[in-house]
Amino acid sequence: MKRIDYLAPGDVTAIHEASLRVLESVGVKVEHPKARALLQAAGCEVDDSAQIVKFPAKVVEDHRKNVPSNFTVYGSDRKVNLEFGKGNLYFYTGSGVDVIDFDTDQRRPGLLKDICEATKVAQVMEHCHQLYPPVAWAYDEWIPQDFVPEYIWGEMFKLSTKSMQLLFFTEKEDEVPNLLKIAEIAAGGPESFRKYPNVIGLVTPTPPLVWSHAALHATFHFVDAGVPILIVPGAIAGGTGPATLAGVLVQAMAEFLAGVVLVQILKPGNPVIYGHYNTVMDMRFGTYASGAVESSMLAAAGAQLARFYGVPNYGIYGTSDSHLQDQQVGYEKAIQWLLGAQAGVDVLHGLGNINNNTLFALSQMVIDYDIGGVGAIISDSLVR
Repeated sequence: MKRIDYLAPGDVTAIHEASLRVLESVGVKVEHPKARALLQAAGCEVDDSAQIVKFPAKVVEDHRKNVPSNFTVYGSDRKVNLEFGKGNLYFYTGSGVDVIDFDTDQRRPGLLKDICEATKVAQVMEHCHQLYPPVAWAYDEWIPQDFVPEYIWGEMFKLSTKSMQLLFFTEKEDEVPNLLKIAEIAAGGPESFRKYPNVIGLVTPTPPLVWSHAALHATFHFVDAGVPILIVPGAIAGGTGPATLAGVLVQAMAEFLAGVVLVQILKPGNPVIYGHYNTVMDMRFGTYASGAVESSMLAAAGAQLARFYGVPNYGIYGTSDSHLQDQQVGYEKAIQWLLGAQAGVDVLHGLGNINNNTLFALSQMVIDYDIGGVGAIISDSLVR
């Protein structure tokens, strides 16, 4: 069976051209002066007082052509290597702020032990291919709060040989360099790390149409280290983005392409990945509805646009609005993963998380592993 193309060919072209018009006429707020200077030297129009950068279409098109269509990310022991852009389907762990305690079944803040337990389980899951911190913060009183990210990734690299995603949790200047140093040690040293990168650097523009100083600071360090850059737009339709799904895609692609241009200015040929985290707002409560079917529709369309740009795609979904481990979690995740797999997403997210990505449960991670496996089997038999 043919892979799902959610958008008509004319729609893909229309969204791309609209994104170029947004970049050229509206521009993007770029909060880092070094980034603005680099973009200006490359031919962009810069207003330093407003921090606005406008991107001529030719500048965008010339730089996006330098992005490789495939690359490999390695496990620290180089046994679980992920080949992106070659039609493979991978899964990675979800994340939350709080956890459901495995012993008491009660919600509580995340601790370092939760991260360690989930990492151990993920390590033995054959089809959990990459790790993301299962809890966004460790609230242990004995951990210096300025160094929580270093503790998190330090423990994860000690307990798993699989590749990981790095991202910044704070605006501390040396956080990303410290995390890259930890990854370098896990890879076997600087030379081995450069040759066999074991991490992907995740950065997120701030919708609508802002690249923050912190995100750009992280981008500089990730590119300097030579690791693939995962750019994750995350607009909420009707909130931080247009109310229409097509409008959200236009905004997301404009934010993504602005990041692509900067990465390729810094290092032509550095791998870039499009990551989906766009969804819709629940107008009753003013919150984002991660389990809504529109999230799946946006992700499927995003996968098709990523193919148009010739880049791999992370489907940052596999989430649910439910606060409980109930039937709603099961069907929302199953719909998202199945549609994502059939739409050609390279990587699917969400093992273990519920409640709009604010809650993680080890037991849910095991259940999700089974749900995702079924989706992968169907995808293999139908479209691969």
